[in-house]
Amino acid sequence: MRHFLLILLSFAALTACAPPTPEQNAINAMINTMTPYYAQWHEASASFSEASNNFCNDKSTLADVRNSWQQSMLAATGIQAFPVGPVNDNGYATQMTYWPDPKNLVAFQIESRLKSNTSPSALADSSVALRGLTAAEYILFDTGHDLKQPEMRQRYCPLLTAIGAYQLTFSARVEKEWQQFARLTKNFPNERYANEQEVITEFFRVQVTLLDSIGKRLQEPLKSGRVQIYQLEYWRSGQTKAGLHAAIKTDEALWQNGWRTLAAAQDEDLVTSIDQTYTSLLNNILPVSLQPLSVSITTAEGLAWVRNRQSELHILDILYGRELAKILGVQLGFNANDGD
Repeated sequence: MRHFLLILLSFAALTACAPPTPEQNAINAMINTMTPYYAQWHEASASFSEASNNFCNDKSTLADVRNSWQQSMLAATGIQAFPVGPVNDNGYATQMTYWPDPKNLVAFQIESRLKSNTSPSALADSSVALRGLTAAEYILFDTGHDLKQPEMRQRYCPLLTAIGAYQLTFSARVEKEWQQFARLTKNFPNERYANEQEVITEFFRVQVTLLDSIGKRLQEPLKSGRVQIYQLEYWRSGQTKAGLHAAIKTDEALWQNGWRTLAAAQDEDLVTSIDQTYTSLLNNILPVSLQPLSVSITTAEGLAWVRNRQSELHILDILYGRELAKILGVQLGFNANDGD
């Protein structure tokens, strides 16, 4: 019996000391890639909350708080591009930004809220359309009011500062939940995953679904057959391209740090194709451009630009959903990679 126990202990020690598998290395790399995004979002939320208070107390300019909002938006967009773990589990994405908004619910609810004189501090119990960065975008950028006018600041500032405070608390909570998820996912088996393949499957399905949604961000304003610029994400601030660039940059980082290593061992041509497609996309979707997409999309040239980016995203969607899925041994549902 003693000899048998020694064998078991020796086997356990060898298992513990065994080098990580390529799949575990890829998972760890993707977790490590995403962790800084959560810290950046929390830091950006703190800056945005402070900037909102400073602006509303006449200690800074409208340009300052708009810039702080943009940094918070970009950090949140990076997380939304790969919302595994708590963001996906708990539906947090709409509390970051509320889109699409075909009925202009954000504007309607903000104006209704202000007319009702409801305390802005009760945001935690309010609609998600009132809590996120899209609501703050309406306050800061909508042309229907001018925050440089004292009476407008007095009207909108209580809600603006409440959104800033909510986002600060919210981002801190999500970052903490992400850290717990990250620790859990680095050791197997655990209460959520039996092995590495379960993580690979979940991570991959989430990324393919969100990659498809990036293309739909460009399609949304064209769905009716005519251009509706109000269906672009971040159209009020003119930050549509910046948001797209941030999302694709996150996807590309996950590819470079995680999926690429697994793919390179089996299909160098696929690796080259995906590398080239990401390079083309990021070069063509510059975070800063002379003309917002909400303006250029109404021209023939701008519409052609959108169609070209959709084609590149469609290629990437096929390369992931068909070729990379085979290498990873992941079975996707029809809607995940139908390419429509």
